[in-house]
Amino acid sequence: MELRCGKNLLAALGRDELVEPVESVASRPGKAAVPGALAASLRAAHDAPGLSRENLAALAEKTSGAKTILALGDGPALAAGRWAAAQNHAHLILVPFPIADERAVSGRVVYEEGGIEKAVGEKSADLLLVDYSLIWGPDEHLTRAAAGELLAVSVAVQDLRIGEPESFSEDRAQAVLELVDELFDWADDIYDLTEPGIKKLVDLLVKREDLAAALGSRRWIEGSEKIFCAAAARILGRDFPPGPLKCLAVILLTEFQGLNSRPIKQFLHWLQVPYQPEKVGLNDQEISRVLAALPDFAKEHDFPRTSLDALEMSDRLIERAVRGLRDPLIKNSFQKRSD
Repeated sequence: MELRCGKNLLAALGRDELVEPVESVASRPGKAAVPGALAASLRAAHDAPGLSRENLAALAEKTSGAKTILALGDGPALAAGRWAAAQNHAHLILVPFPIADERAVSGRVVYEEGGIEKAVGEKSADLLLVDYSLIWGPDEHLTRAAAGELLAVSVAVQDLRIGEPESFSEDRAQAVLELVDELFDWADDIYDLTEPGIKKLVDLLVKREDLAAALGSRRWIEGSEKIFCAAAARILGRDFPPGPLKCLAVILLTEFQGLNSRPIKQFLHWLQVPYQPEKVGLNDQEISRVLAALPDFAKEHDFPRTSLDALEMSDRLIERAVRGLRDPLIKNSFQKRSD
């Protein structure tokens, strides 16, 4: 996969990169961003469908014969474009904005069933186009929220430490947790979404995927926070912004693992990520409902063993976790931004 970062890159795509016929798959902002002066004209432009297998099969049929799929916009649009490119053996160009989650860089071909993601193969992008001009805008907070994907590796490591101690490796854990250390080092640039900050965020997401491949399992980078996100969508029957929901899940699951989530909340506060329940679109009763169902949900849908298997999900534990989301931060330099 070639990674290209810069300003106004979409309009500068060349004919060699846009092998005709070209079709686009885009979320609404993505569709609006396609310039009229592309080197090759679009044969068709498609709205990104939902990620059910039926919707994706229909998209693959609509894009039959395309030699290049240009996928633009949010995570679902990129996932749909990847599916269409895989089915048609087409070139794939991804233009993510916002960079809300791992779908901006992942090579996995996935669909969703009842809110649960299923992987069916791999299709690497030929070109990942990180166009700063598109990322700067009203959805900047969602790009910052992609930090949740990187913070989630700490939950995944602890899940393995608790859930599968016989196969746990401290050396592997340290290699994965270096992602979090590096993320913290770049807090100011990610908050400001400087060009180096955006590039670093993308590089860390790519490194996260590479680590999963090198270690032979996504369990080193995804844990019980992913189960919470799937359960929220399935049990409550609606979609949530993926980055902020992942950040909220990381905070909750960190507490359930017996660790202190305050440094994570401070970091997210510093980035101005809207992880608070009301900003994600959840109330306390809904969070409690999802948490109460979490252990049974994980078993019902054959998720791997995690720290959830060692938990007795009591009302008291749930109440403490939900209350912890609103605990005040320590009064220090993270409390307010003055820059």
